[in-house]
Amino acid sequence: MSSSAFHHLHPELRRAIAEGAGWRELRPIQELSIPALLSGDDCLILAPTAGGKTEAALIPILQMLLSQRRAGLQVLYLCPLKALLNNQLPRLEQWARWVGMGVFLWHGDIGPAARQAFVRQPCEILMTTPESLEVLLTAKGPAGRGDLWSGLRLVLVDEIHAFAGEERGDHLLCMLERLARQRPFQRIGLSATIGNPATLLSWMQGSNARAGRVVDPGRKKGKKLLEVHPWAEEHHRHLQVARLTATGKSLVFVDSRRKAEELSQALESGGQQCFLHHASLSVDTRLNSEQAFQQSAQACIVCTSTMELGLDVGDLDRVVQVHSPSTVASLLQRLGRSGRRLQPAHMAFVTDEHWSFLQTCALLQLAIQGYVEPLEPSQRSLAIYAQQALARVVAEGGVPEGRLLEPSQAYPFRQLSADEKGQVLEHLCQTDLLQRADGRLVLGRQSERKLGGSAYRELYSVFSSSQQYQVVTSGGRSVGQLDAWFAWSLLRQSQASFALGGSHWVVLDIDKATSSVIVEAAAAGALPQWHGPPRLLSPKLCQAMRGLLTGEEIPPFLDSKGQRLLQSLRDLWQPVLQQAPVNLQVRSQGFRLFTFAGGRINQTLALLWEQIHELRPTFNNFYLHFAEDYGDLESVMRRLQDPQPIDLGKLLPPLQLGKFQQFLPPHLEQRYRAERLLDIEGSRQLVNQAWSIVELAEARA
Repeated sequence: MSSSAFHHLHPELRRAIAEGAGWRELRPIQELSIPALLSGDDCLILAPTAGGKTEAALIPILQMLLSQRRAGLQVLYLCPLKALLNNQLPRLEQWARWVGMGVFLWHGDIGPAARQAFVRQPCEILMTTPESLEVLLTAKGPAGRGDLWSGLRLVLVDEIHAFAGEERGDHLLCMLERLARQRPFQRIGLSATIGNPATLLSWMQGSNARAGRVVDPGRKKGKKLLEVHPWAEEHHRHLQVARLTATGKSLVFVDSRRKAEELSQALESGGQQCFLHHASLSVDTRLNSEQAFQQSAQACIVCTSTMELGLDVGDLDRVVQVHSPSTVASLLQRLGRSGRRLQPAHMAFVTDEHWSFLQTCALLQLAIQGYVEPLEPSQRSLAIYAQQALARVVAEGGVPEGRLLEPSQAYPFRQLSADEKGQVLEHLCQTDLLQRADGRLVLGRQSERKLGGSAYRELYSVFSSSQQYQVVTSGGRSVGQLDAWFAWSLLRQSQASFALGGSHWVVLDIDKATSSVIVEAAAAGALPQWHGPPRLLSPKLCQAMRGLLTGEEIPPFLDSKGQRLLQSLRDLWQPVLQQAPVNLQVRSQGFRLFTFAGGRINQTLALLWEQIHELRPTFNNFYLHFAEDYGDLESVMRRLQDPQPIDLGKLLPPLQLGKFQQFLPPHLEQRYRAERLLDIEGSRQLVNQAWSIVELAEARA
């Protein structure tokens, strides 16, 4: 092996690479990462799925451990999914074993005896999730006191892009800050390609004073086979999917759990070997699907985004996408799952209506142009501040109030004012979750009742468990989960039945006390439904879709059928959209204001109309719809051009966007929802840059 980085590695590690892994050379990302990590800098390593990111971090980490051998825990490996941890465990164990070191996996499925043995005698590398890390940091004993972390040298966060911009990521960063107060450590992130890596690096570093660098070998250009299959009304959607997956091994992505259940049943009824994978299935069911798929020569897995984050199910021949992803980043992640056997990455899209056809084409065009969405992590994570205040009081047995009001360099809290923090703490005291005692904040009388008992288990996870019912057979086997509202609907039915996990179940009993549905196998059943968050597309994607309709260029990935459909859509839309960037269309039933500005901007405009005109237009990512009249357009434009603050929080529906927003005072809870669902500044830019509209007299006529 001629690699210069390789020859500077420890002899045991060189032997592991050459003899254990059997590698003749390192990949470019690994060549770049070794000197970067060994310099001691915080590093963000970028590479596509199956691009060698894990070893790019693991090789220099093992080099550090070999060059200065110490006993005890030194590396913390954090991952967004238990399934991905389980998937990665054999890989890390093998590398560690080659150089005489150990790895321990810690999550909810690991028994207490094994956990206690690890705390008493920890090995070098600990793999866990953020939720399990919170349990460790809040625990009584060596982990909570800091003894376990006294030798920590490095924290590695895998798939870090999946955390950024999410409250779960804010939660993770806060825990790293708590660890850093005990001992400084190097931070490493592994990520897919993103649009603003410097921001992600800054978010990951927080208060860390180390130098930081992005390790990016550039996007590898290789042949890719892309197909777009518009769904024809005369064909059932599953027949097209069946044709695409008839040979080899395929991943089939759908955009909802209901569609996953529906499609897997249709494929299996046609005689195809098909497995199912989504978040409401039990861990055992998902694991069985992964293992059975790996052992099959010809099969497909129908899945939601649970399979997007790099779970290793072996080589794939193709990826099929029904409908469309919502981001370029997601498209690239899914595309990267195929093309691992020296063959082109192959992805086929089966679009189920005109909007998804346009969305798919726009995403592919943006990807070809090299665009990837920038991540937008919050610097005002109000709900996580409330959660962390409670968690610190639990962990430390009480905290001086002034310490919780101090300015924080943790990225999620950088723009929170001391006044806002004080209002959150005051609300926690008023609700008796906290109380003041001699200048300190301690737990209040309601803390155990509202935070999950004396173990305070509700504090450890950002995930909300209260809206799910467990589905269990009469023999005690876990099948999966149902949304609470769907489970409640079953109560009103006699002989209620449903489908889940590719099988049908009849309801024997529903236990509201334990939030469980007791079932037994049935011959047939209705498909359940799950409520998910609204898909608010970005302005960039929506404008790209508009550009497809108003332009003349033919995308290179469309066949003759796709080209004919695009031309028919252009013939339909160009008379409307070419008049102006924003258009008002008179329809037989009301009016539509076409903006192609994305869901957050259009929701902001809809609420402005309600505030100014007491009208309630409906909206989506592309337009606002007015059932009767649209009022005075100029007054909405003038309000947006006015630099005075716009407060629309009171008009938002009381949606639960995060588990811990319940800990905020009402006015801050409204602000929290507005900051996540609305885009005031984007709406102002739309008015200032692009607002041109059909004459009102003509529109009314």
